[in-house]
Amino acid sequence: MDKMRTILDRQLYAGRIYAKTHIFEERVKTAQKNIETMLGRTSKSYVALSWGKHSVTMARLVYSVDPSVLFVHWTGPDANYISNFDQTRDRFLSKWPTNYLELSEGPLGRLDLAIKEFVGTHDVDGVFVGLCAYESRGRRKTLQMSSGDNIFRYKSGLLRCCPIANWTQDDVAGYLAVHTLPLLNTYHRYGLEARTSVGCDPGSHAERGIDMVSRSNEEKIRARWREVEGWR
Repeated sequence: MDKMRTILDRQLYAGRIYAKTHIFEERVKTAQKNIETMLGRTSKSYVALSWGKHSVTMARLVYSVDPSVLFVHWTGPDANYISNFDQTRDRFLSKWPTNYLELSEGPLGRLDLAIKEFVGTHDVDGVFVGLCAYESRGRRKTLQMSSGDNIFRYKSGLLRCCPIANWTQDDVAGYLAVHTLPLLNTYHRYGLEARTSVGCDPGSHAERGIDMVSRSNEEKIRARWREVEGWR
């Protein structure tokens, strides 16, 4: 335990222990079953990657079911000012090589337009997304619209599957630890409560990888900053 100097070290240590439980095993099996259901309902699905903690967890799960699924990451010019996205990508793909595309966010950073164009030109009818309900009120709200197998149909007809929607942070930590998944430097500095964004202003909370939407957790997060790097 003396060697566990960071928040992430402790979280992954606890996750590795938790991963031995029946609850964790069932969560993994259910997520894989949801992925199989999604693949059975679509002719061509893709994995939408951000290279965040939930994204790499979801990507590894999809890969365990069908390694031939297309992986896609949209990036912007400011991505690596926020964290080491390229390094995380390279480490993941070196262990789990897959059909991978890296695309620009499109004109004026309009990610919605870039995705719409991609869906139309690649004839995809399904997308895997690494959303977890526990992380924010907004994510809980959007995931409530999904069916019991965590699949949701957009008005356009595109299906979205969020296989780890019902996972807790313990589940994520367990999966990250068991499979030694690569993580952005943000998490190594601030722990798994951190969130990243490539569309933020330098010096903002998002740039630090922290989501301050939940004000009740603000002091706890600030205390962790101080613990890790002497932040004031």
